[in-house]
Amino acid sequence: MSTATTRIVSVADNWGGYAVVNDAPELACEAVVGHVLWEFVSDHETREIYRELIWRSFSGHAVKFYIRNDSPDQRRTAKLKIRRTLDGNVEFSIQTIGIVPLPLQELLRRRKRHAAGNVTECSFCNKIQTGPSEWLEVEDAVGKLRLFGQKLLPDLLQGVCPPCHRRLDAKLAERRQLVA
Repeated sequence: MSTATTRIVSVADNWGGYAVVNDAPELACEAVVGHVLWEFVSDHETREIYRELIWRSFSGHAVKFYIRNDSPDQRRTAKLKIRRTLDGNVEFSIQTIGIVPLPLQELLRRRKRHAAGNVTECSFCNKIQTGPSEWLEVEDAVGKLRLFGQKLLPDLLQGVCPPCHRRLDAKLAERRQLVA
């Protein structure tokens, strides 16, 4: 990614296949390369966290943390690394470190929805907000929100749950100490 514009300059060789398998063919290589990263990050809070993480990567130390990148039928834990490259760009690399099969979760499928309302999914741990301070795994959230068997499901909005926000704030504080 070009740091001057936060434009995506390349993706991994397996990106296109990954997008298709994850029910997001509209995010295949040709659809993202050349575009600004922020076109694909829907909420302000997540954008600000990633901006800070990218900025911190310029200290010369890679920023590393764990995230979830679930699909409708898998819970995936991964290590995300953000680092500055020798040519001055920023590289995001992700290494999947654990996969747990799930029954198909319709709420996580990428498709047009027409139900009234929406629910918020954490951009970092994929938990779903079910109350003012409650975030649950998708299969538990579906039950709590009484979505099981519904033909029309709410739209998913992206956000950041309080535990992930605290964890990422701590990670950024570590970076500040390294830079200072």
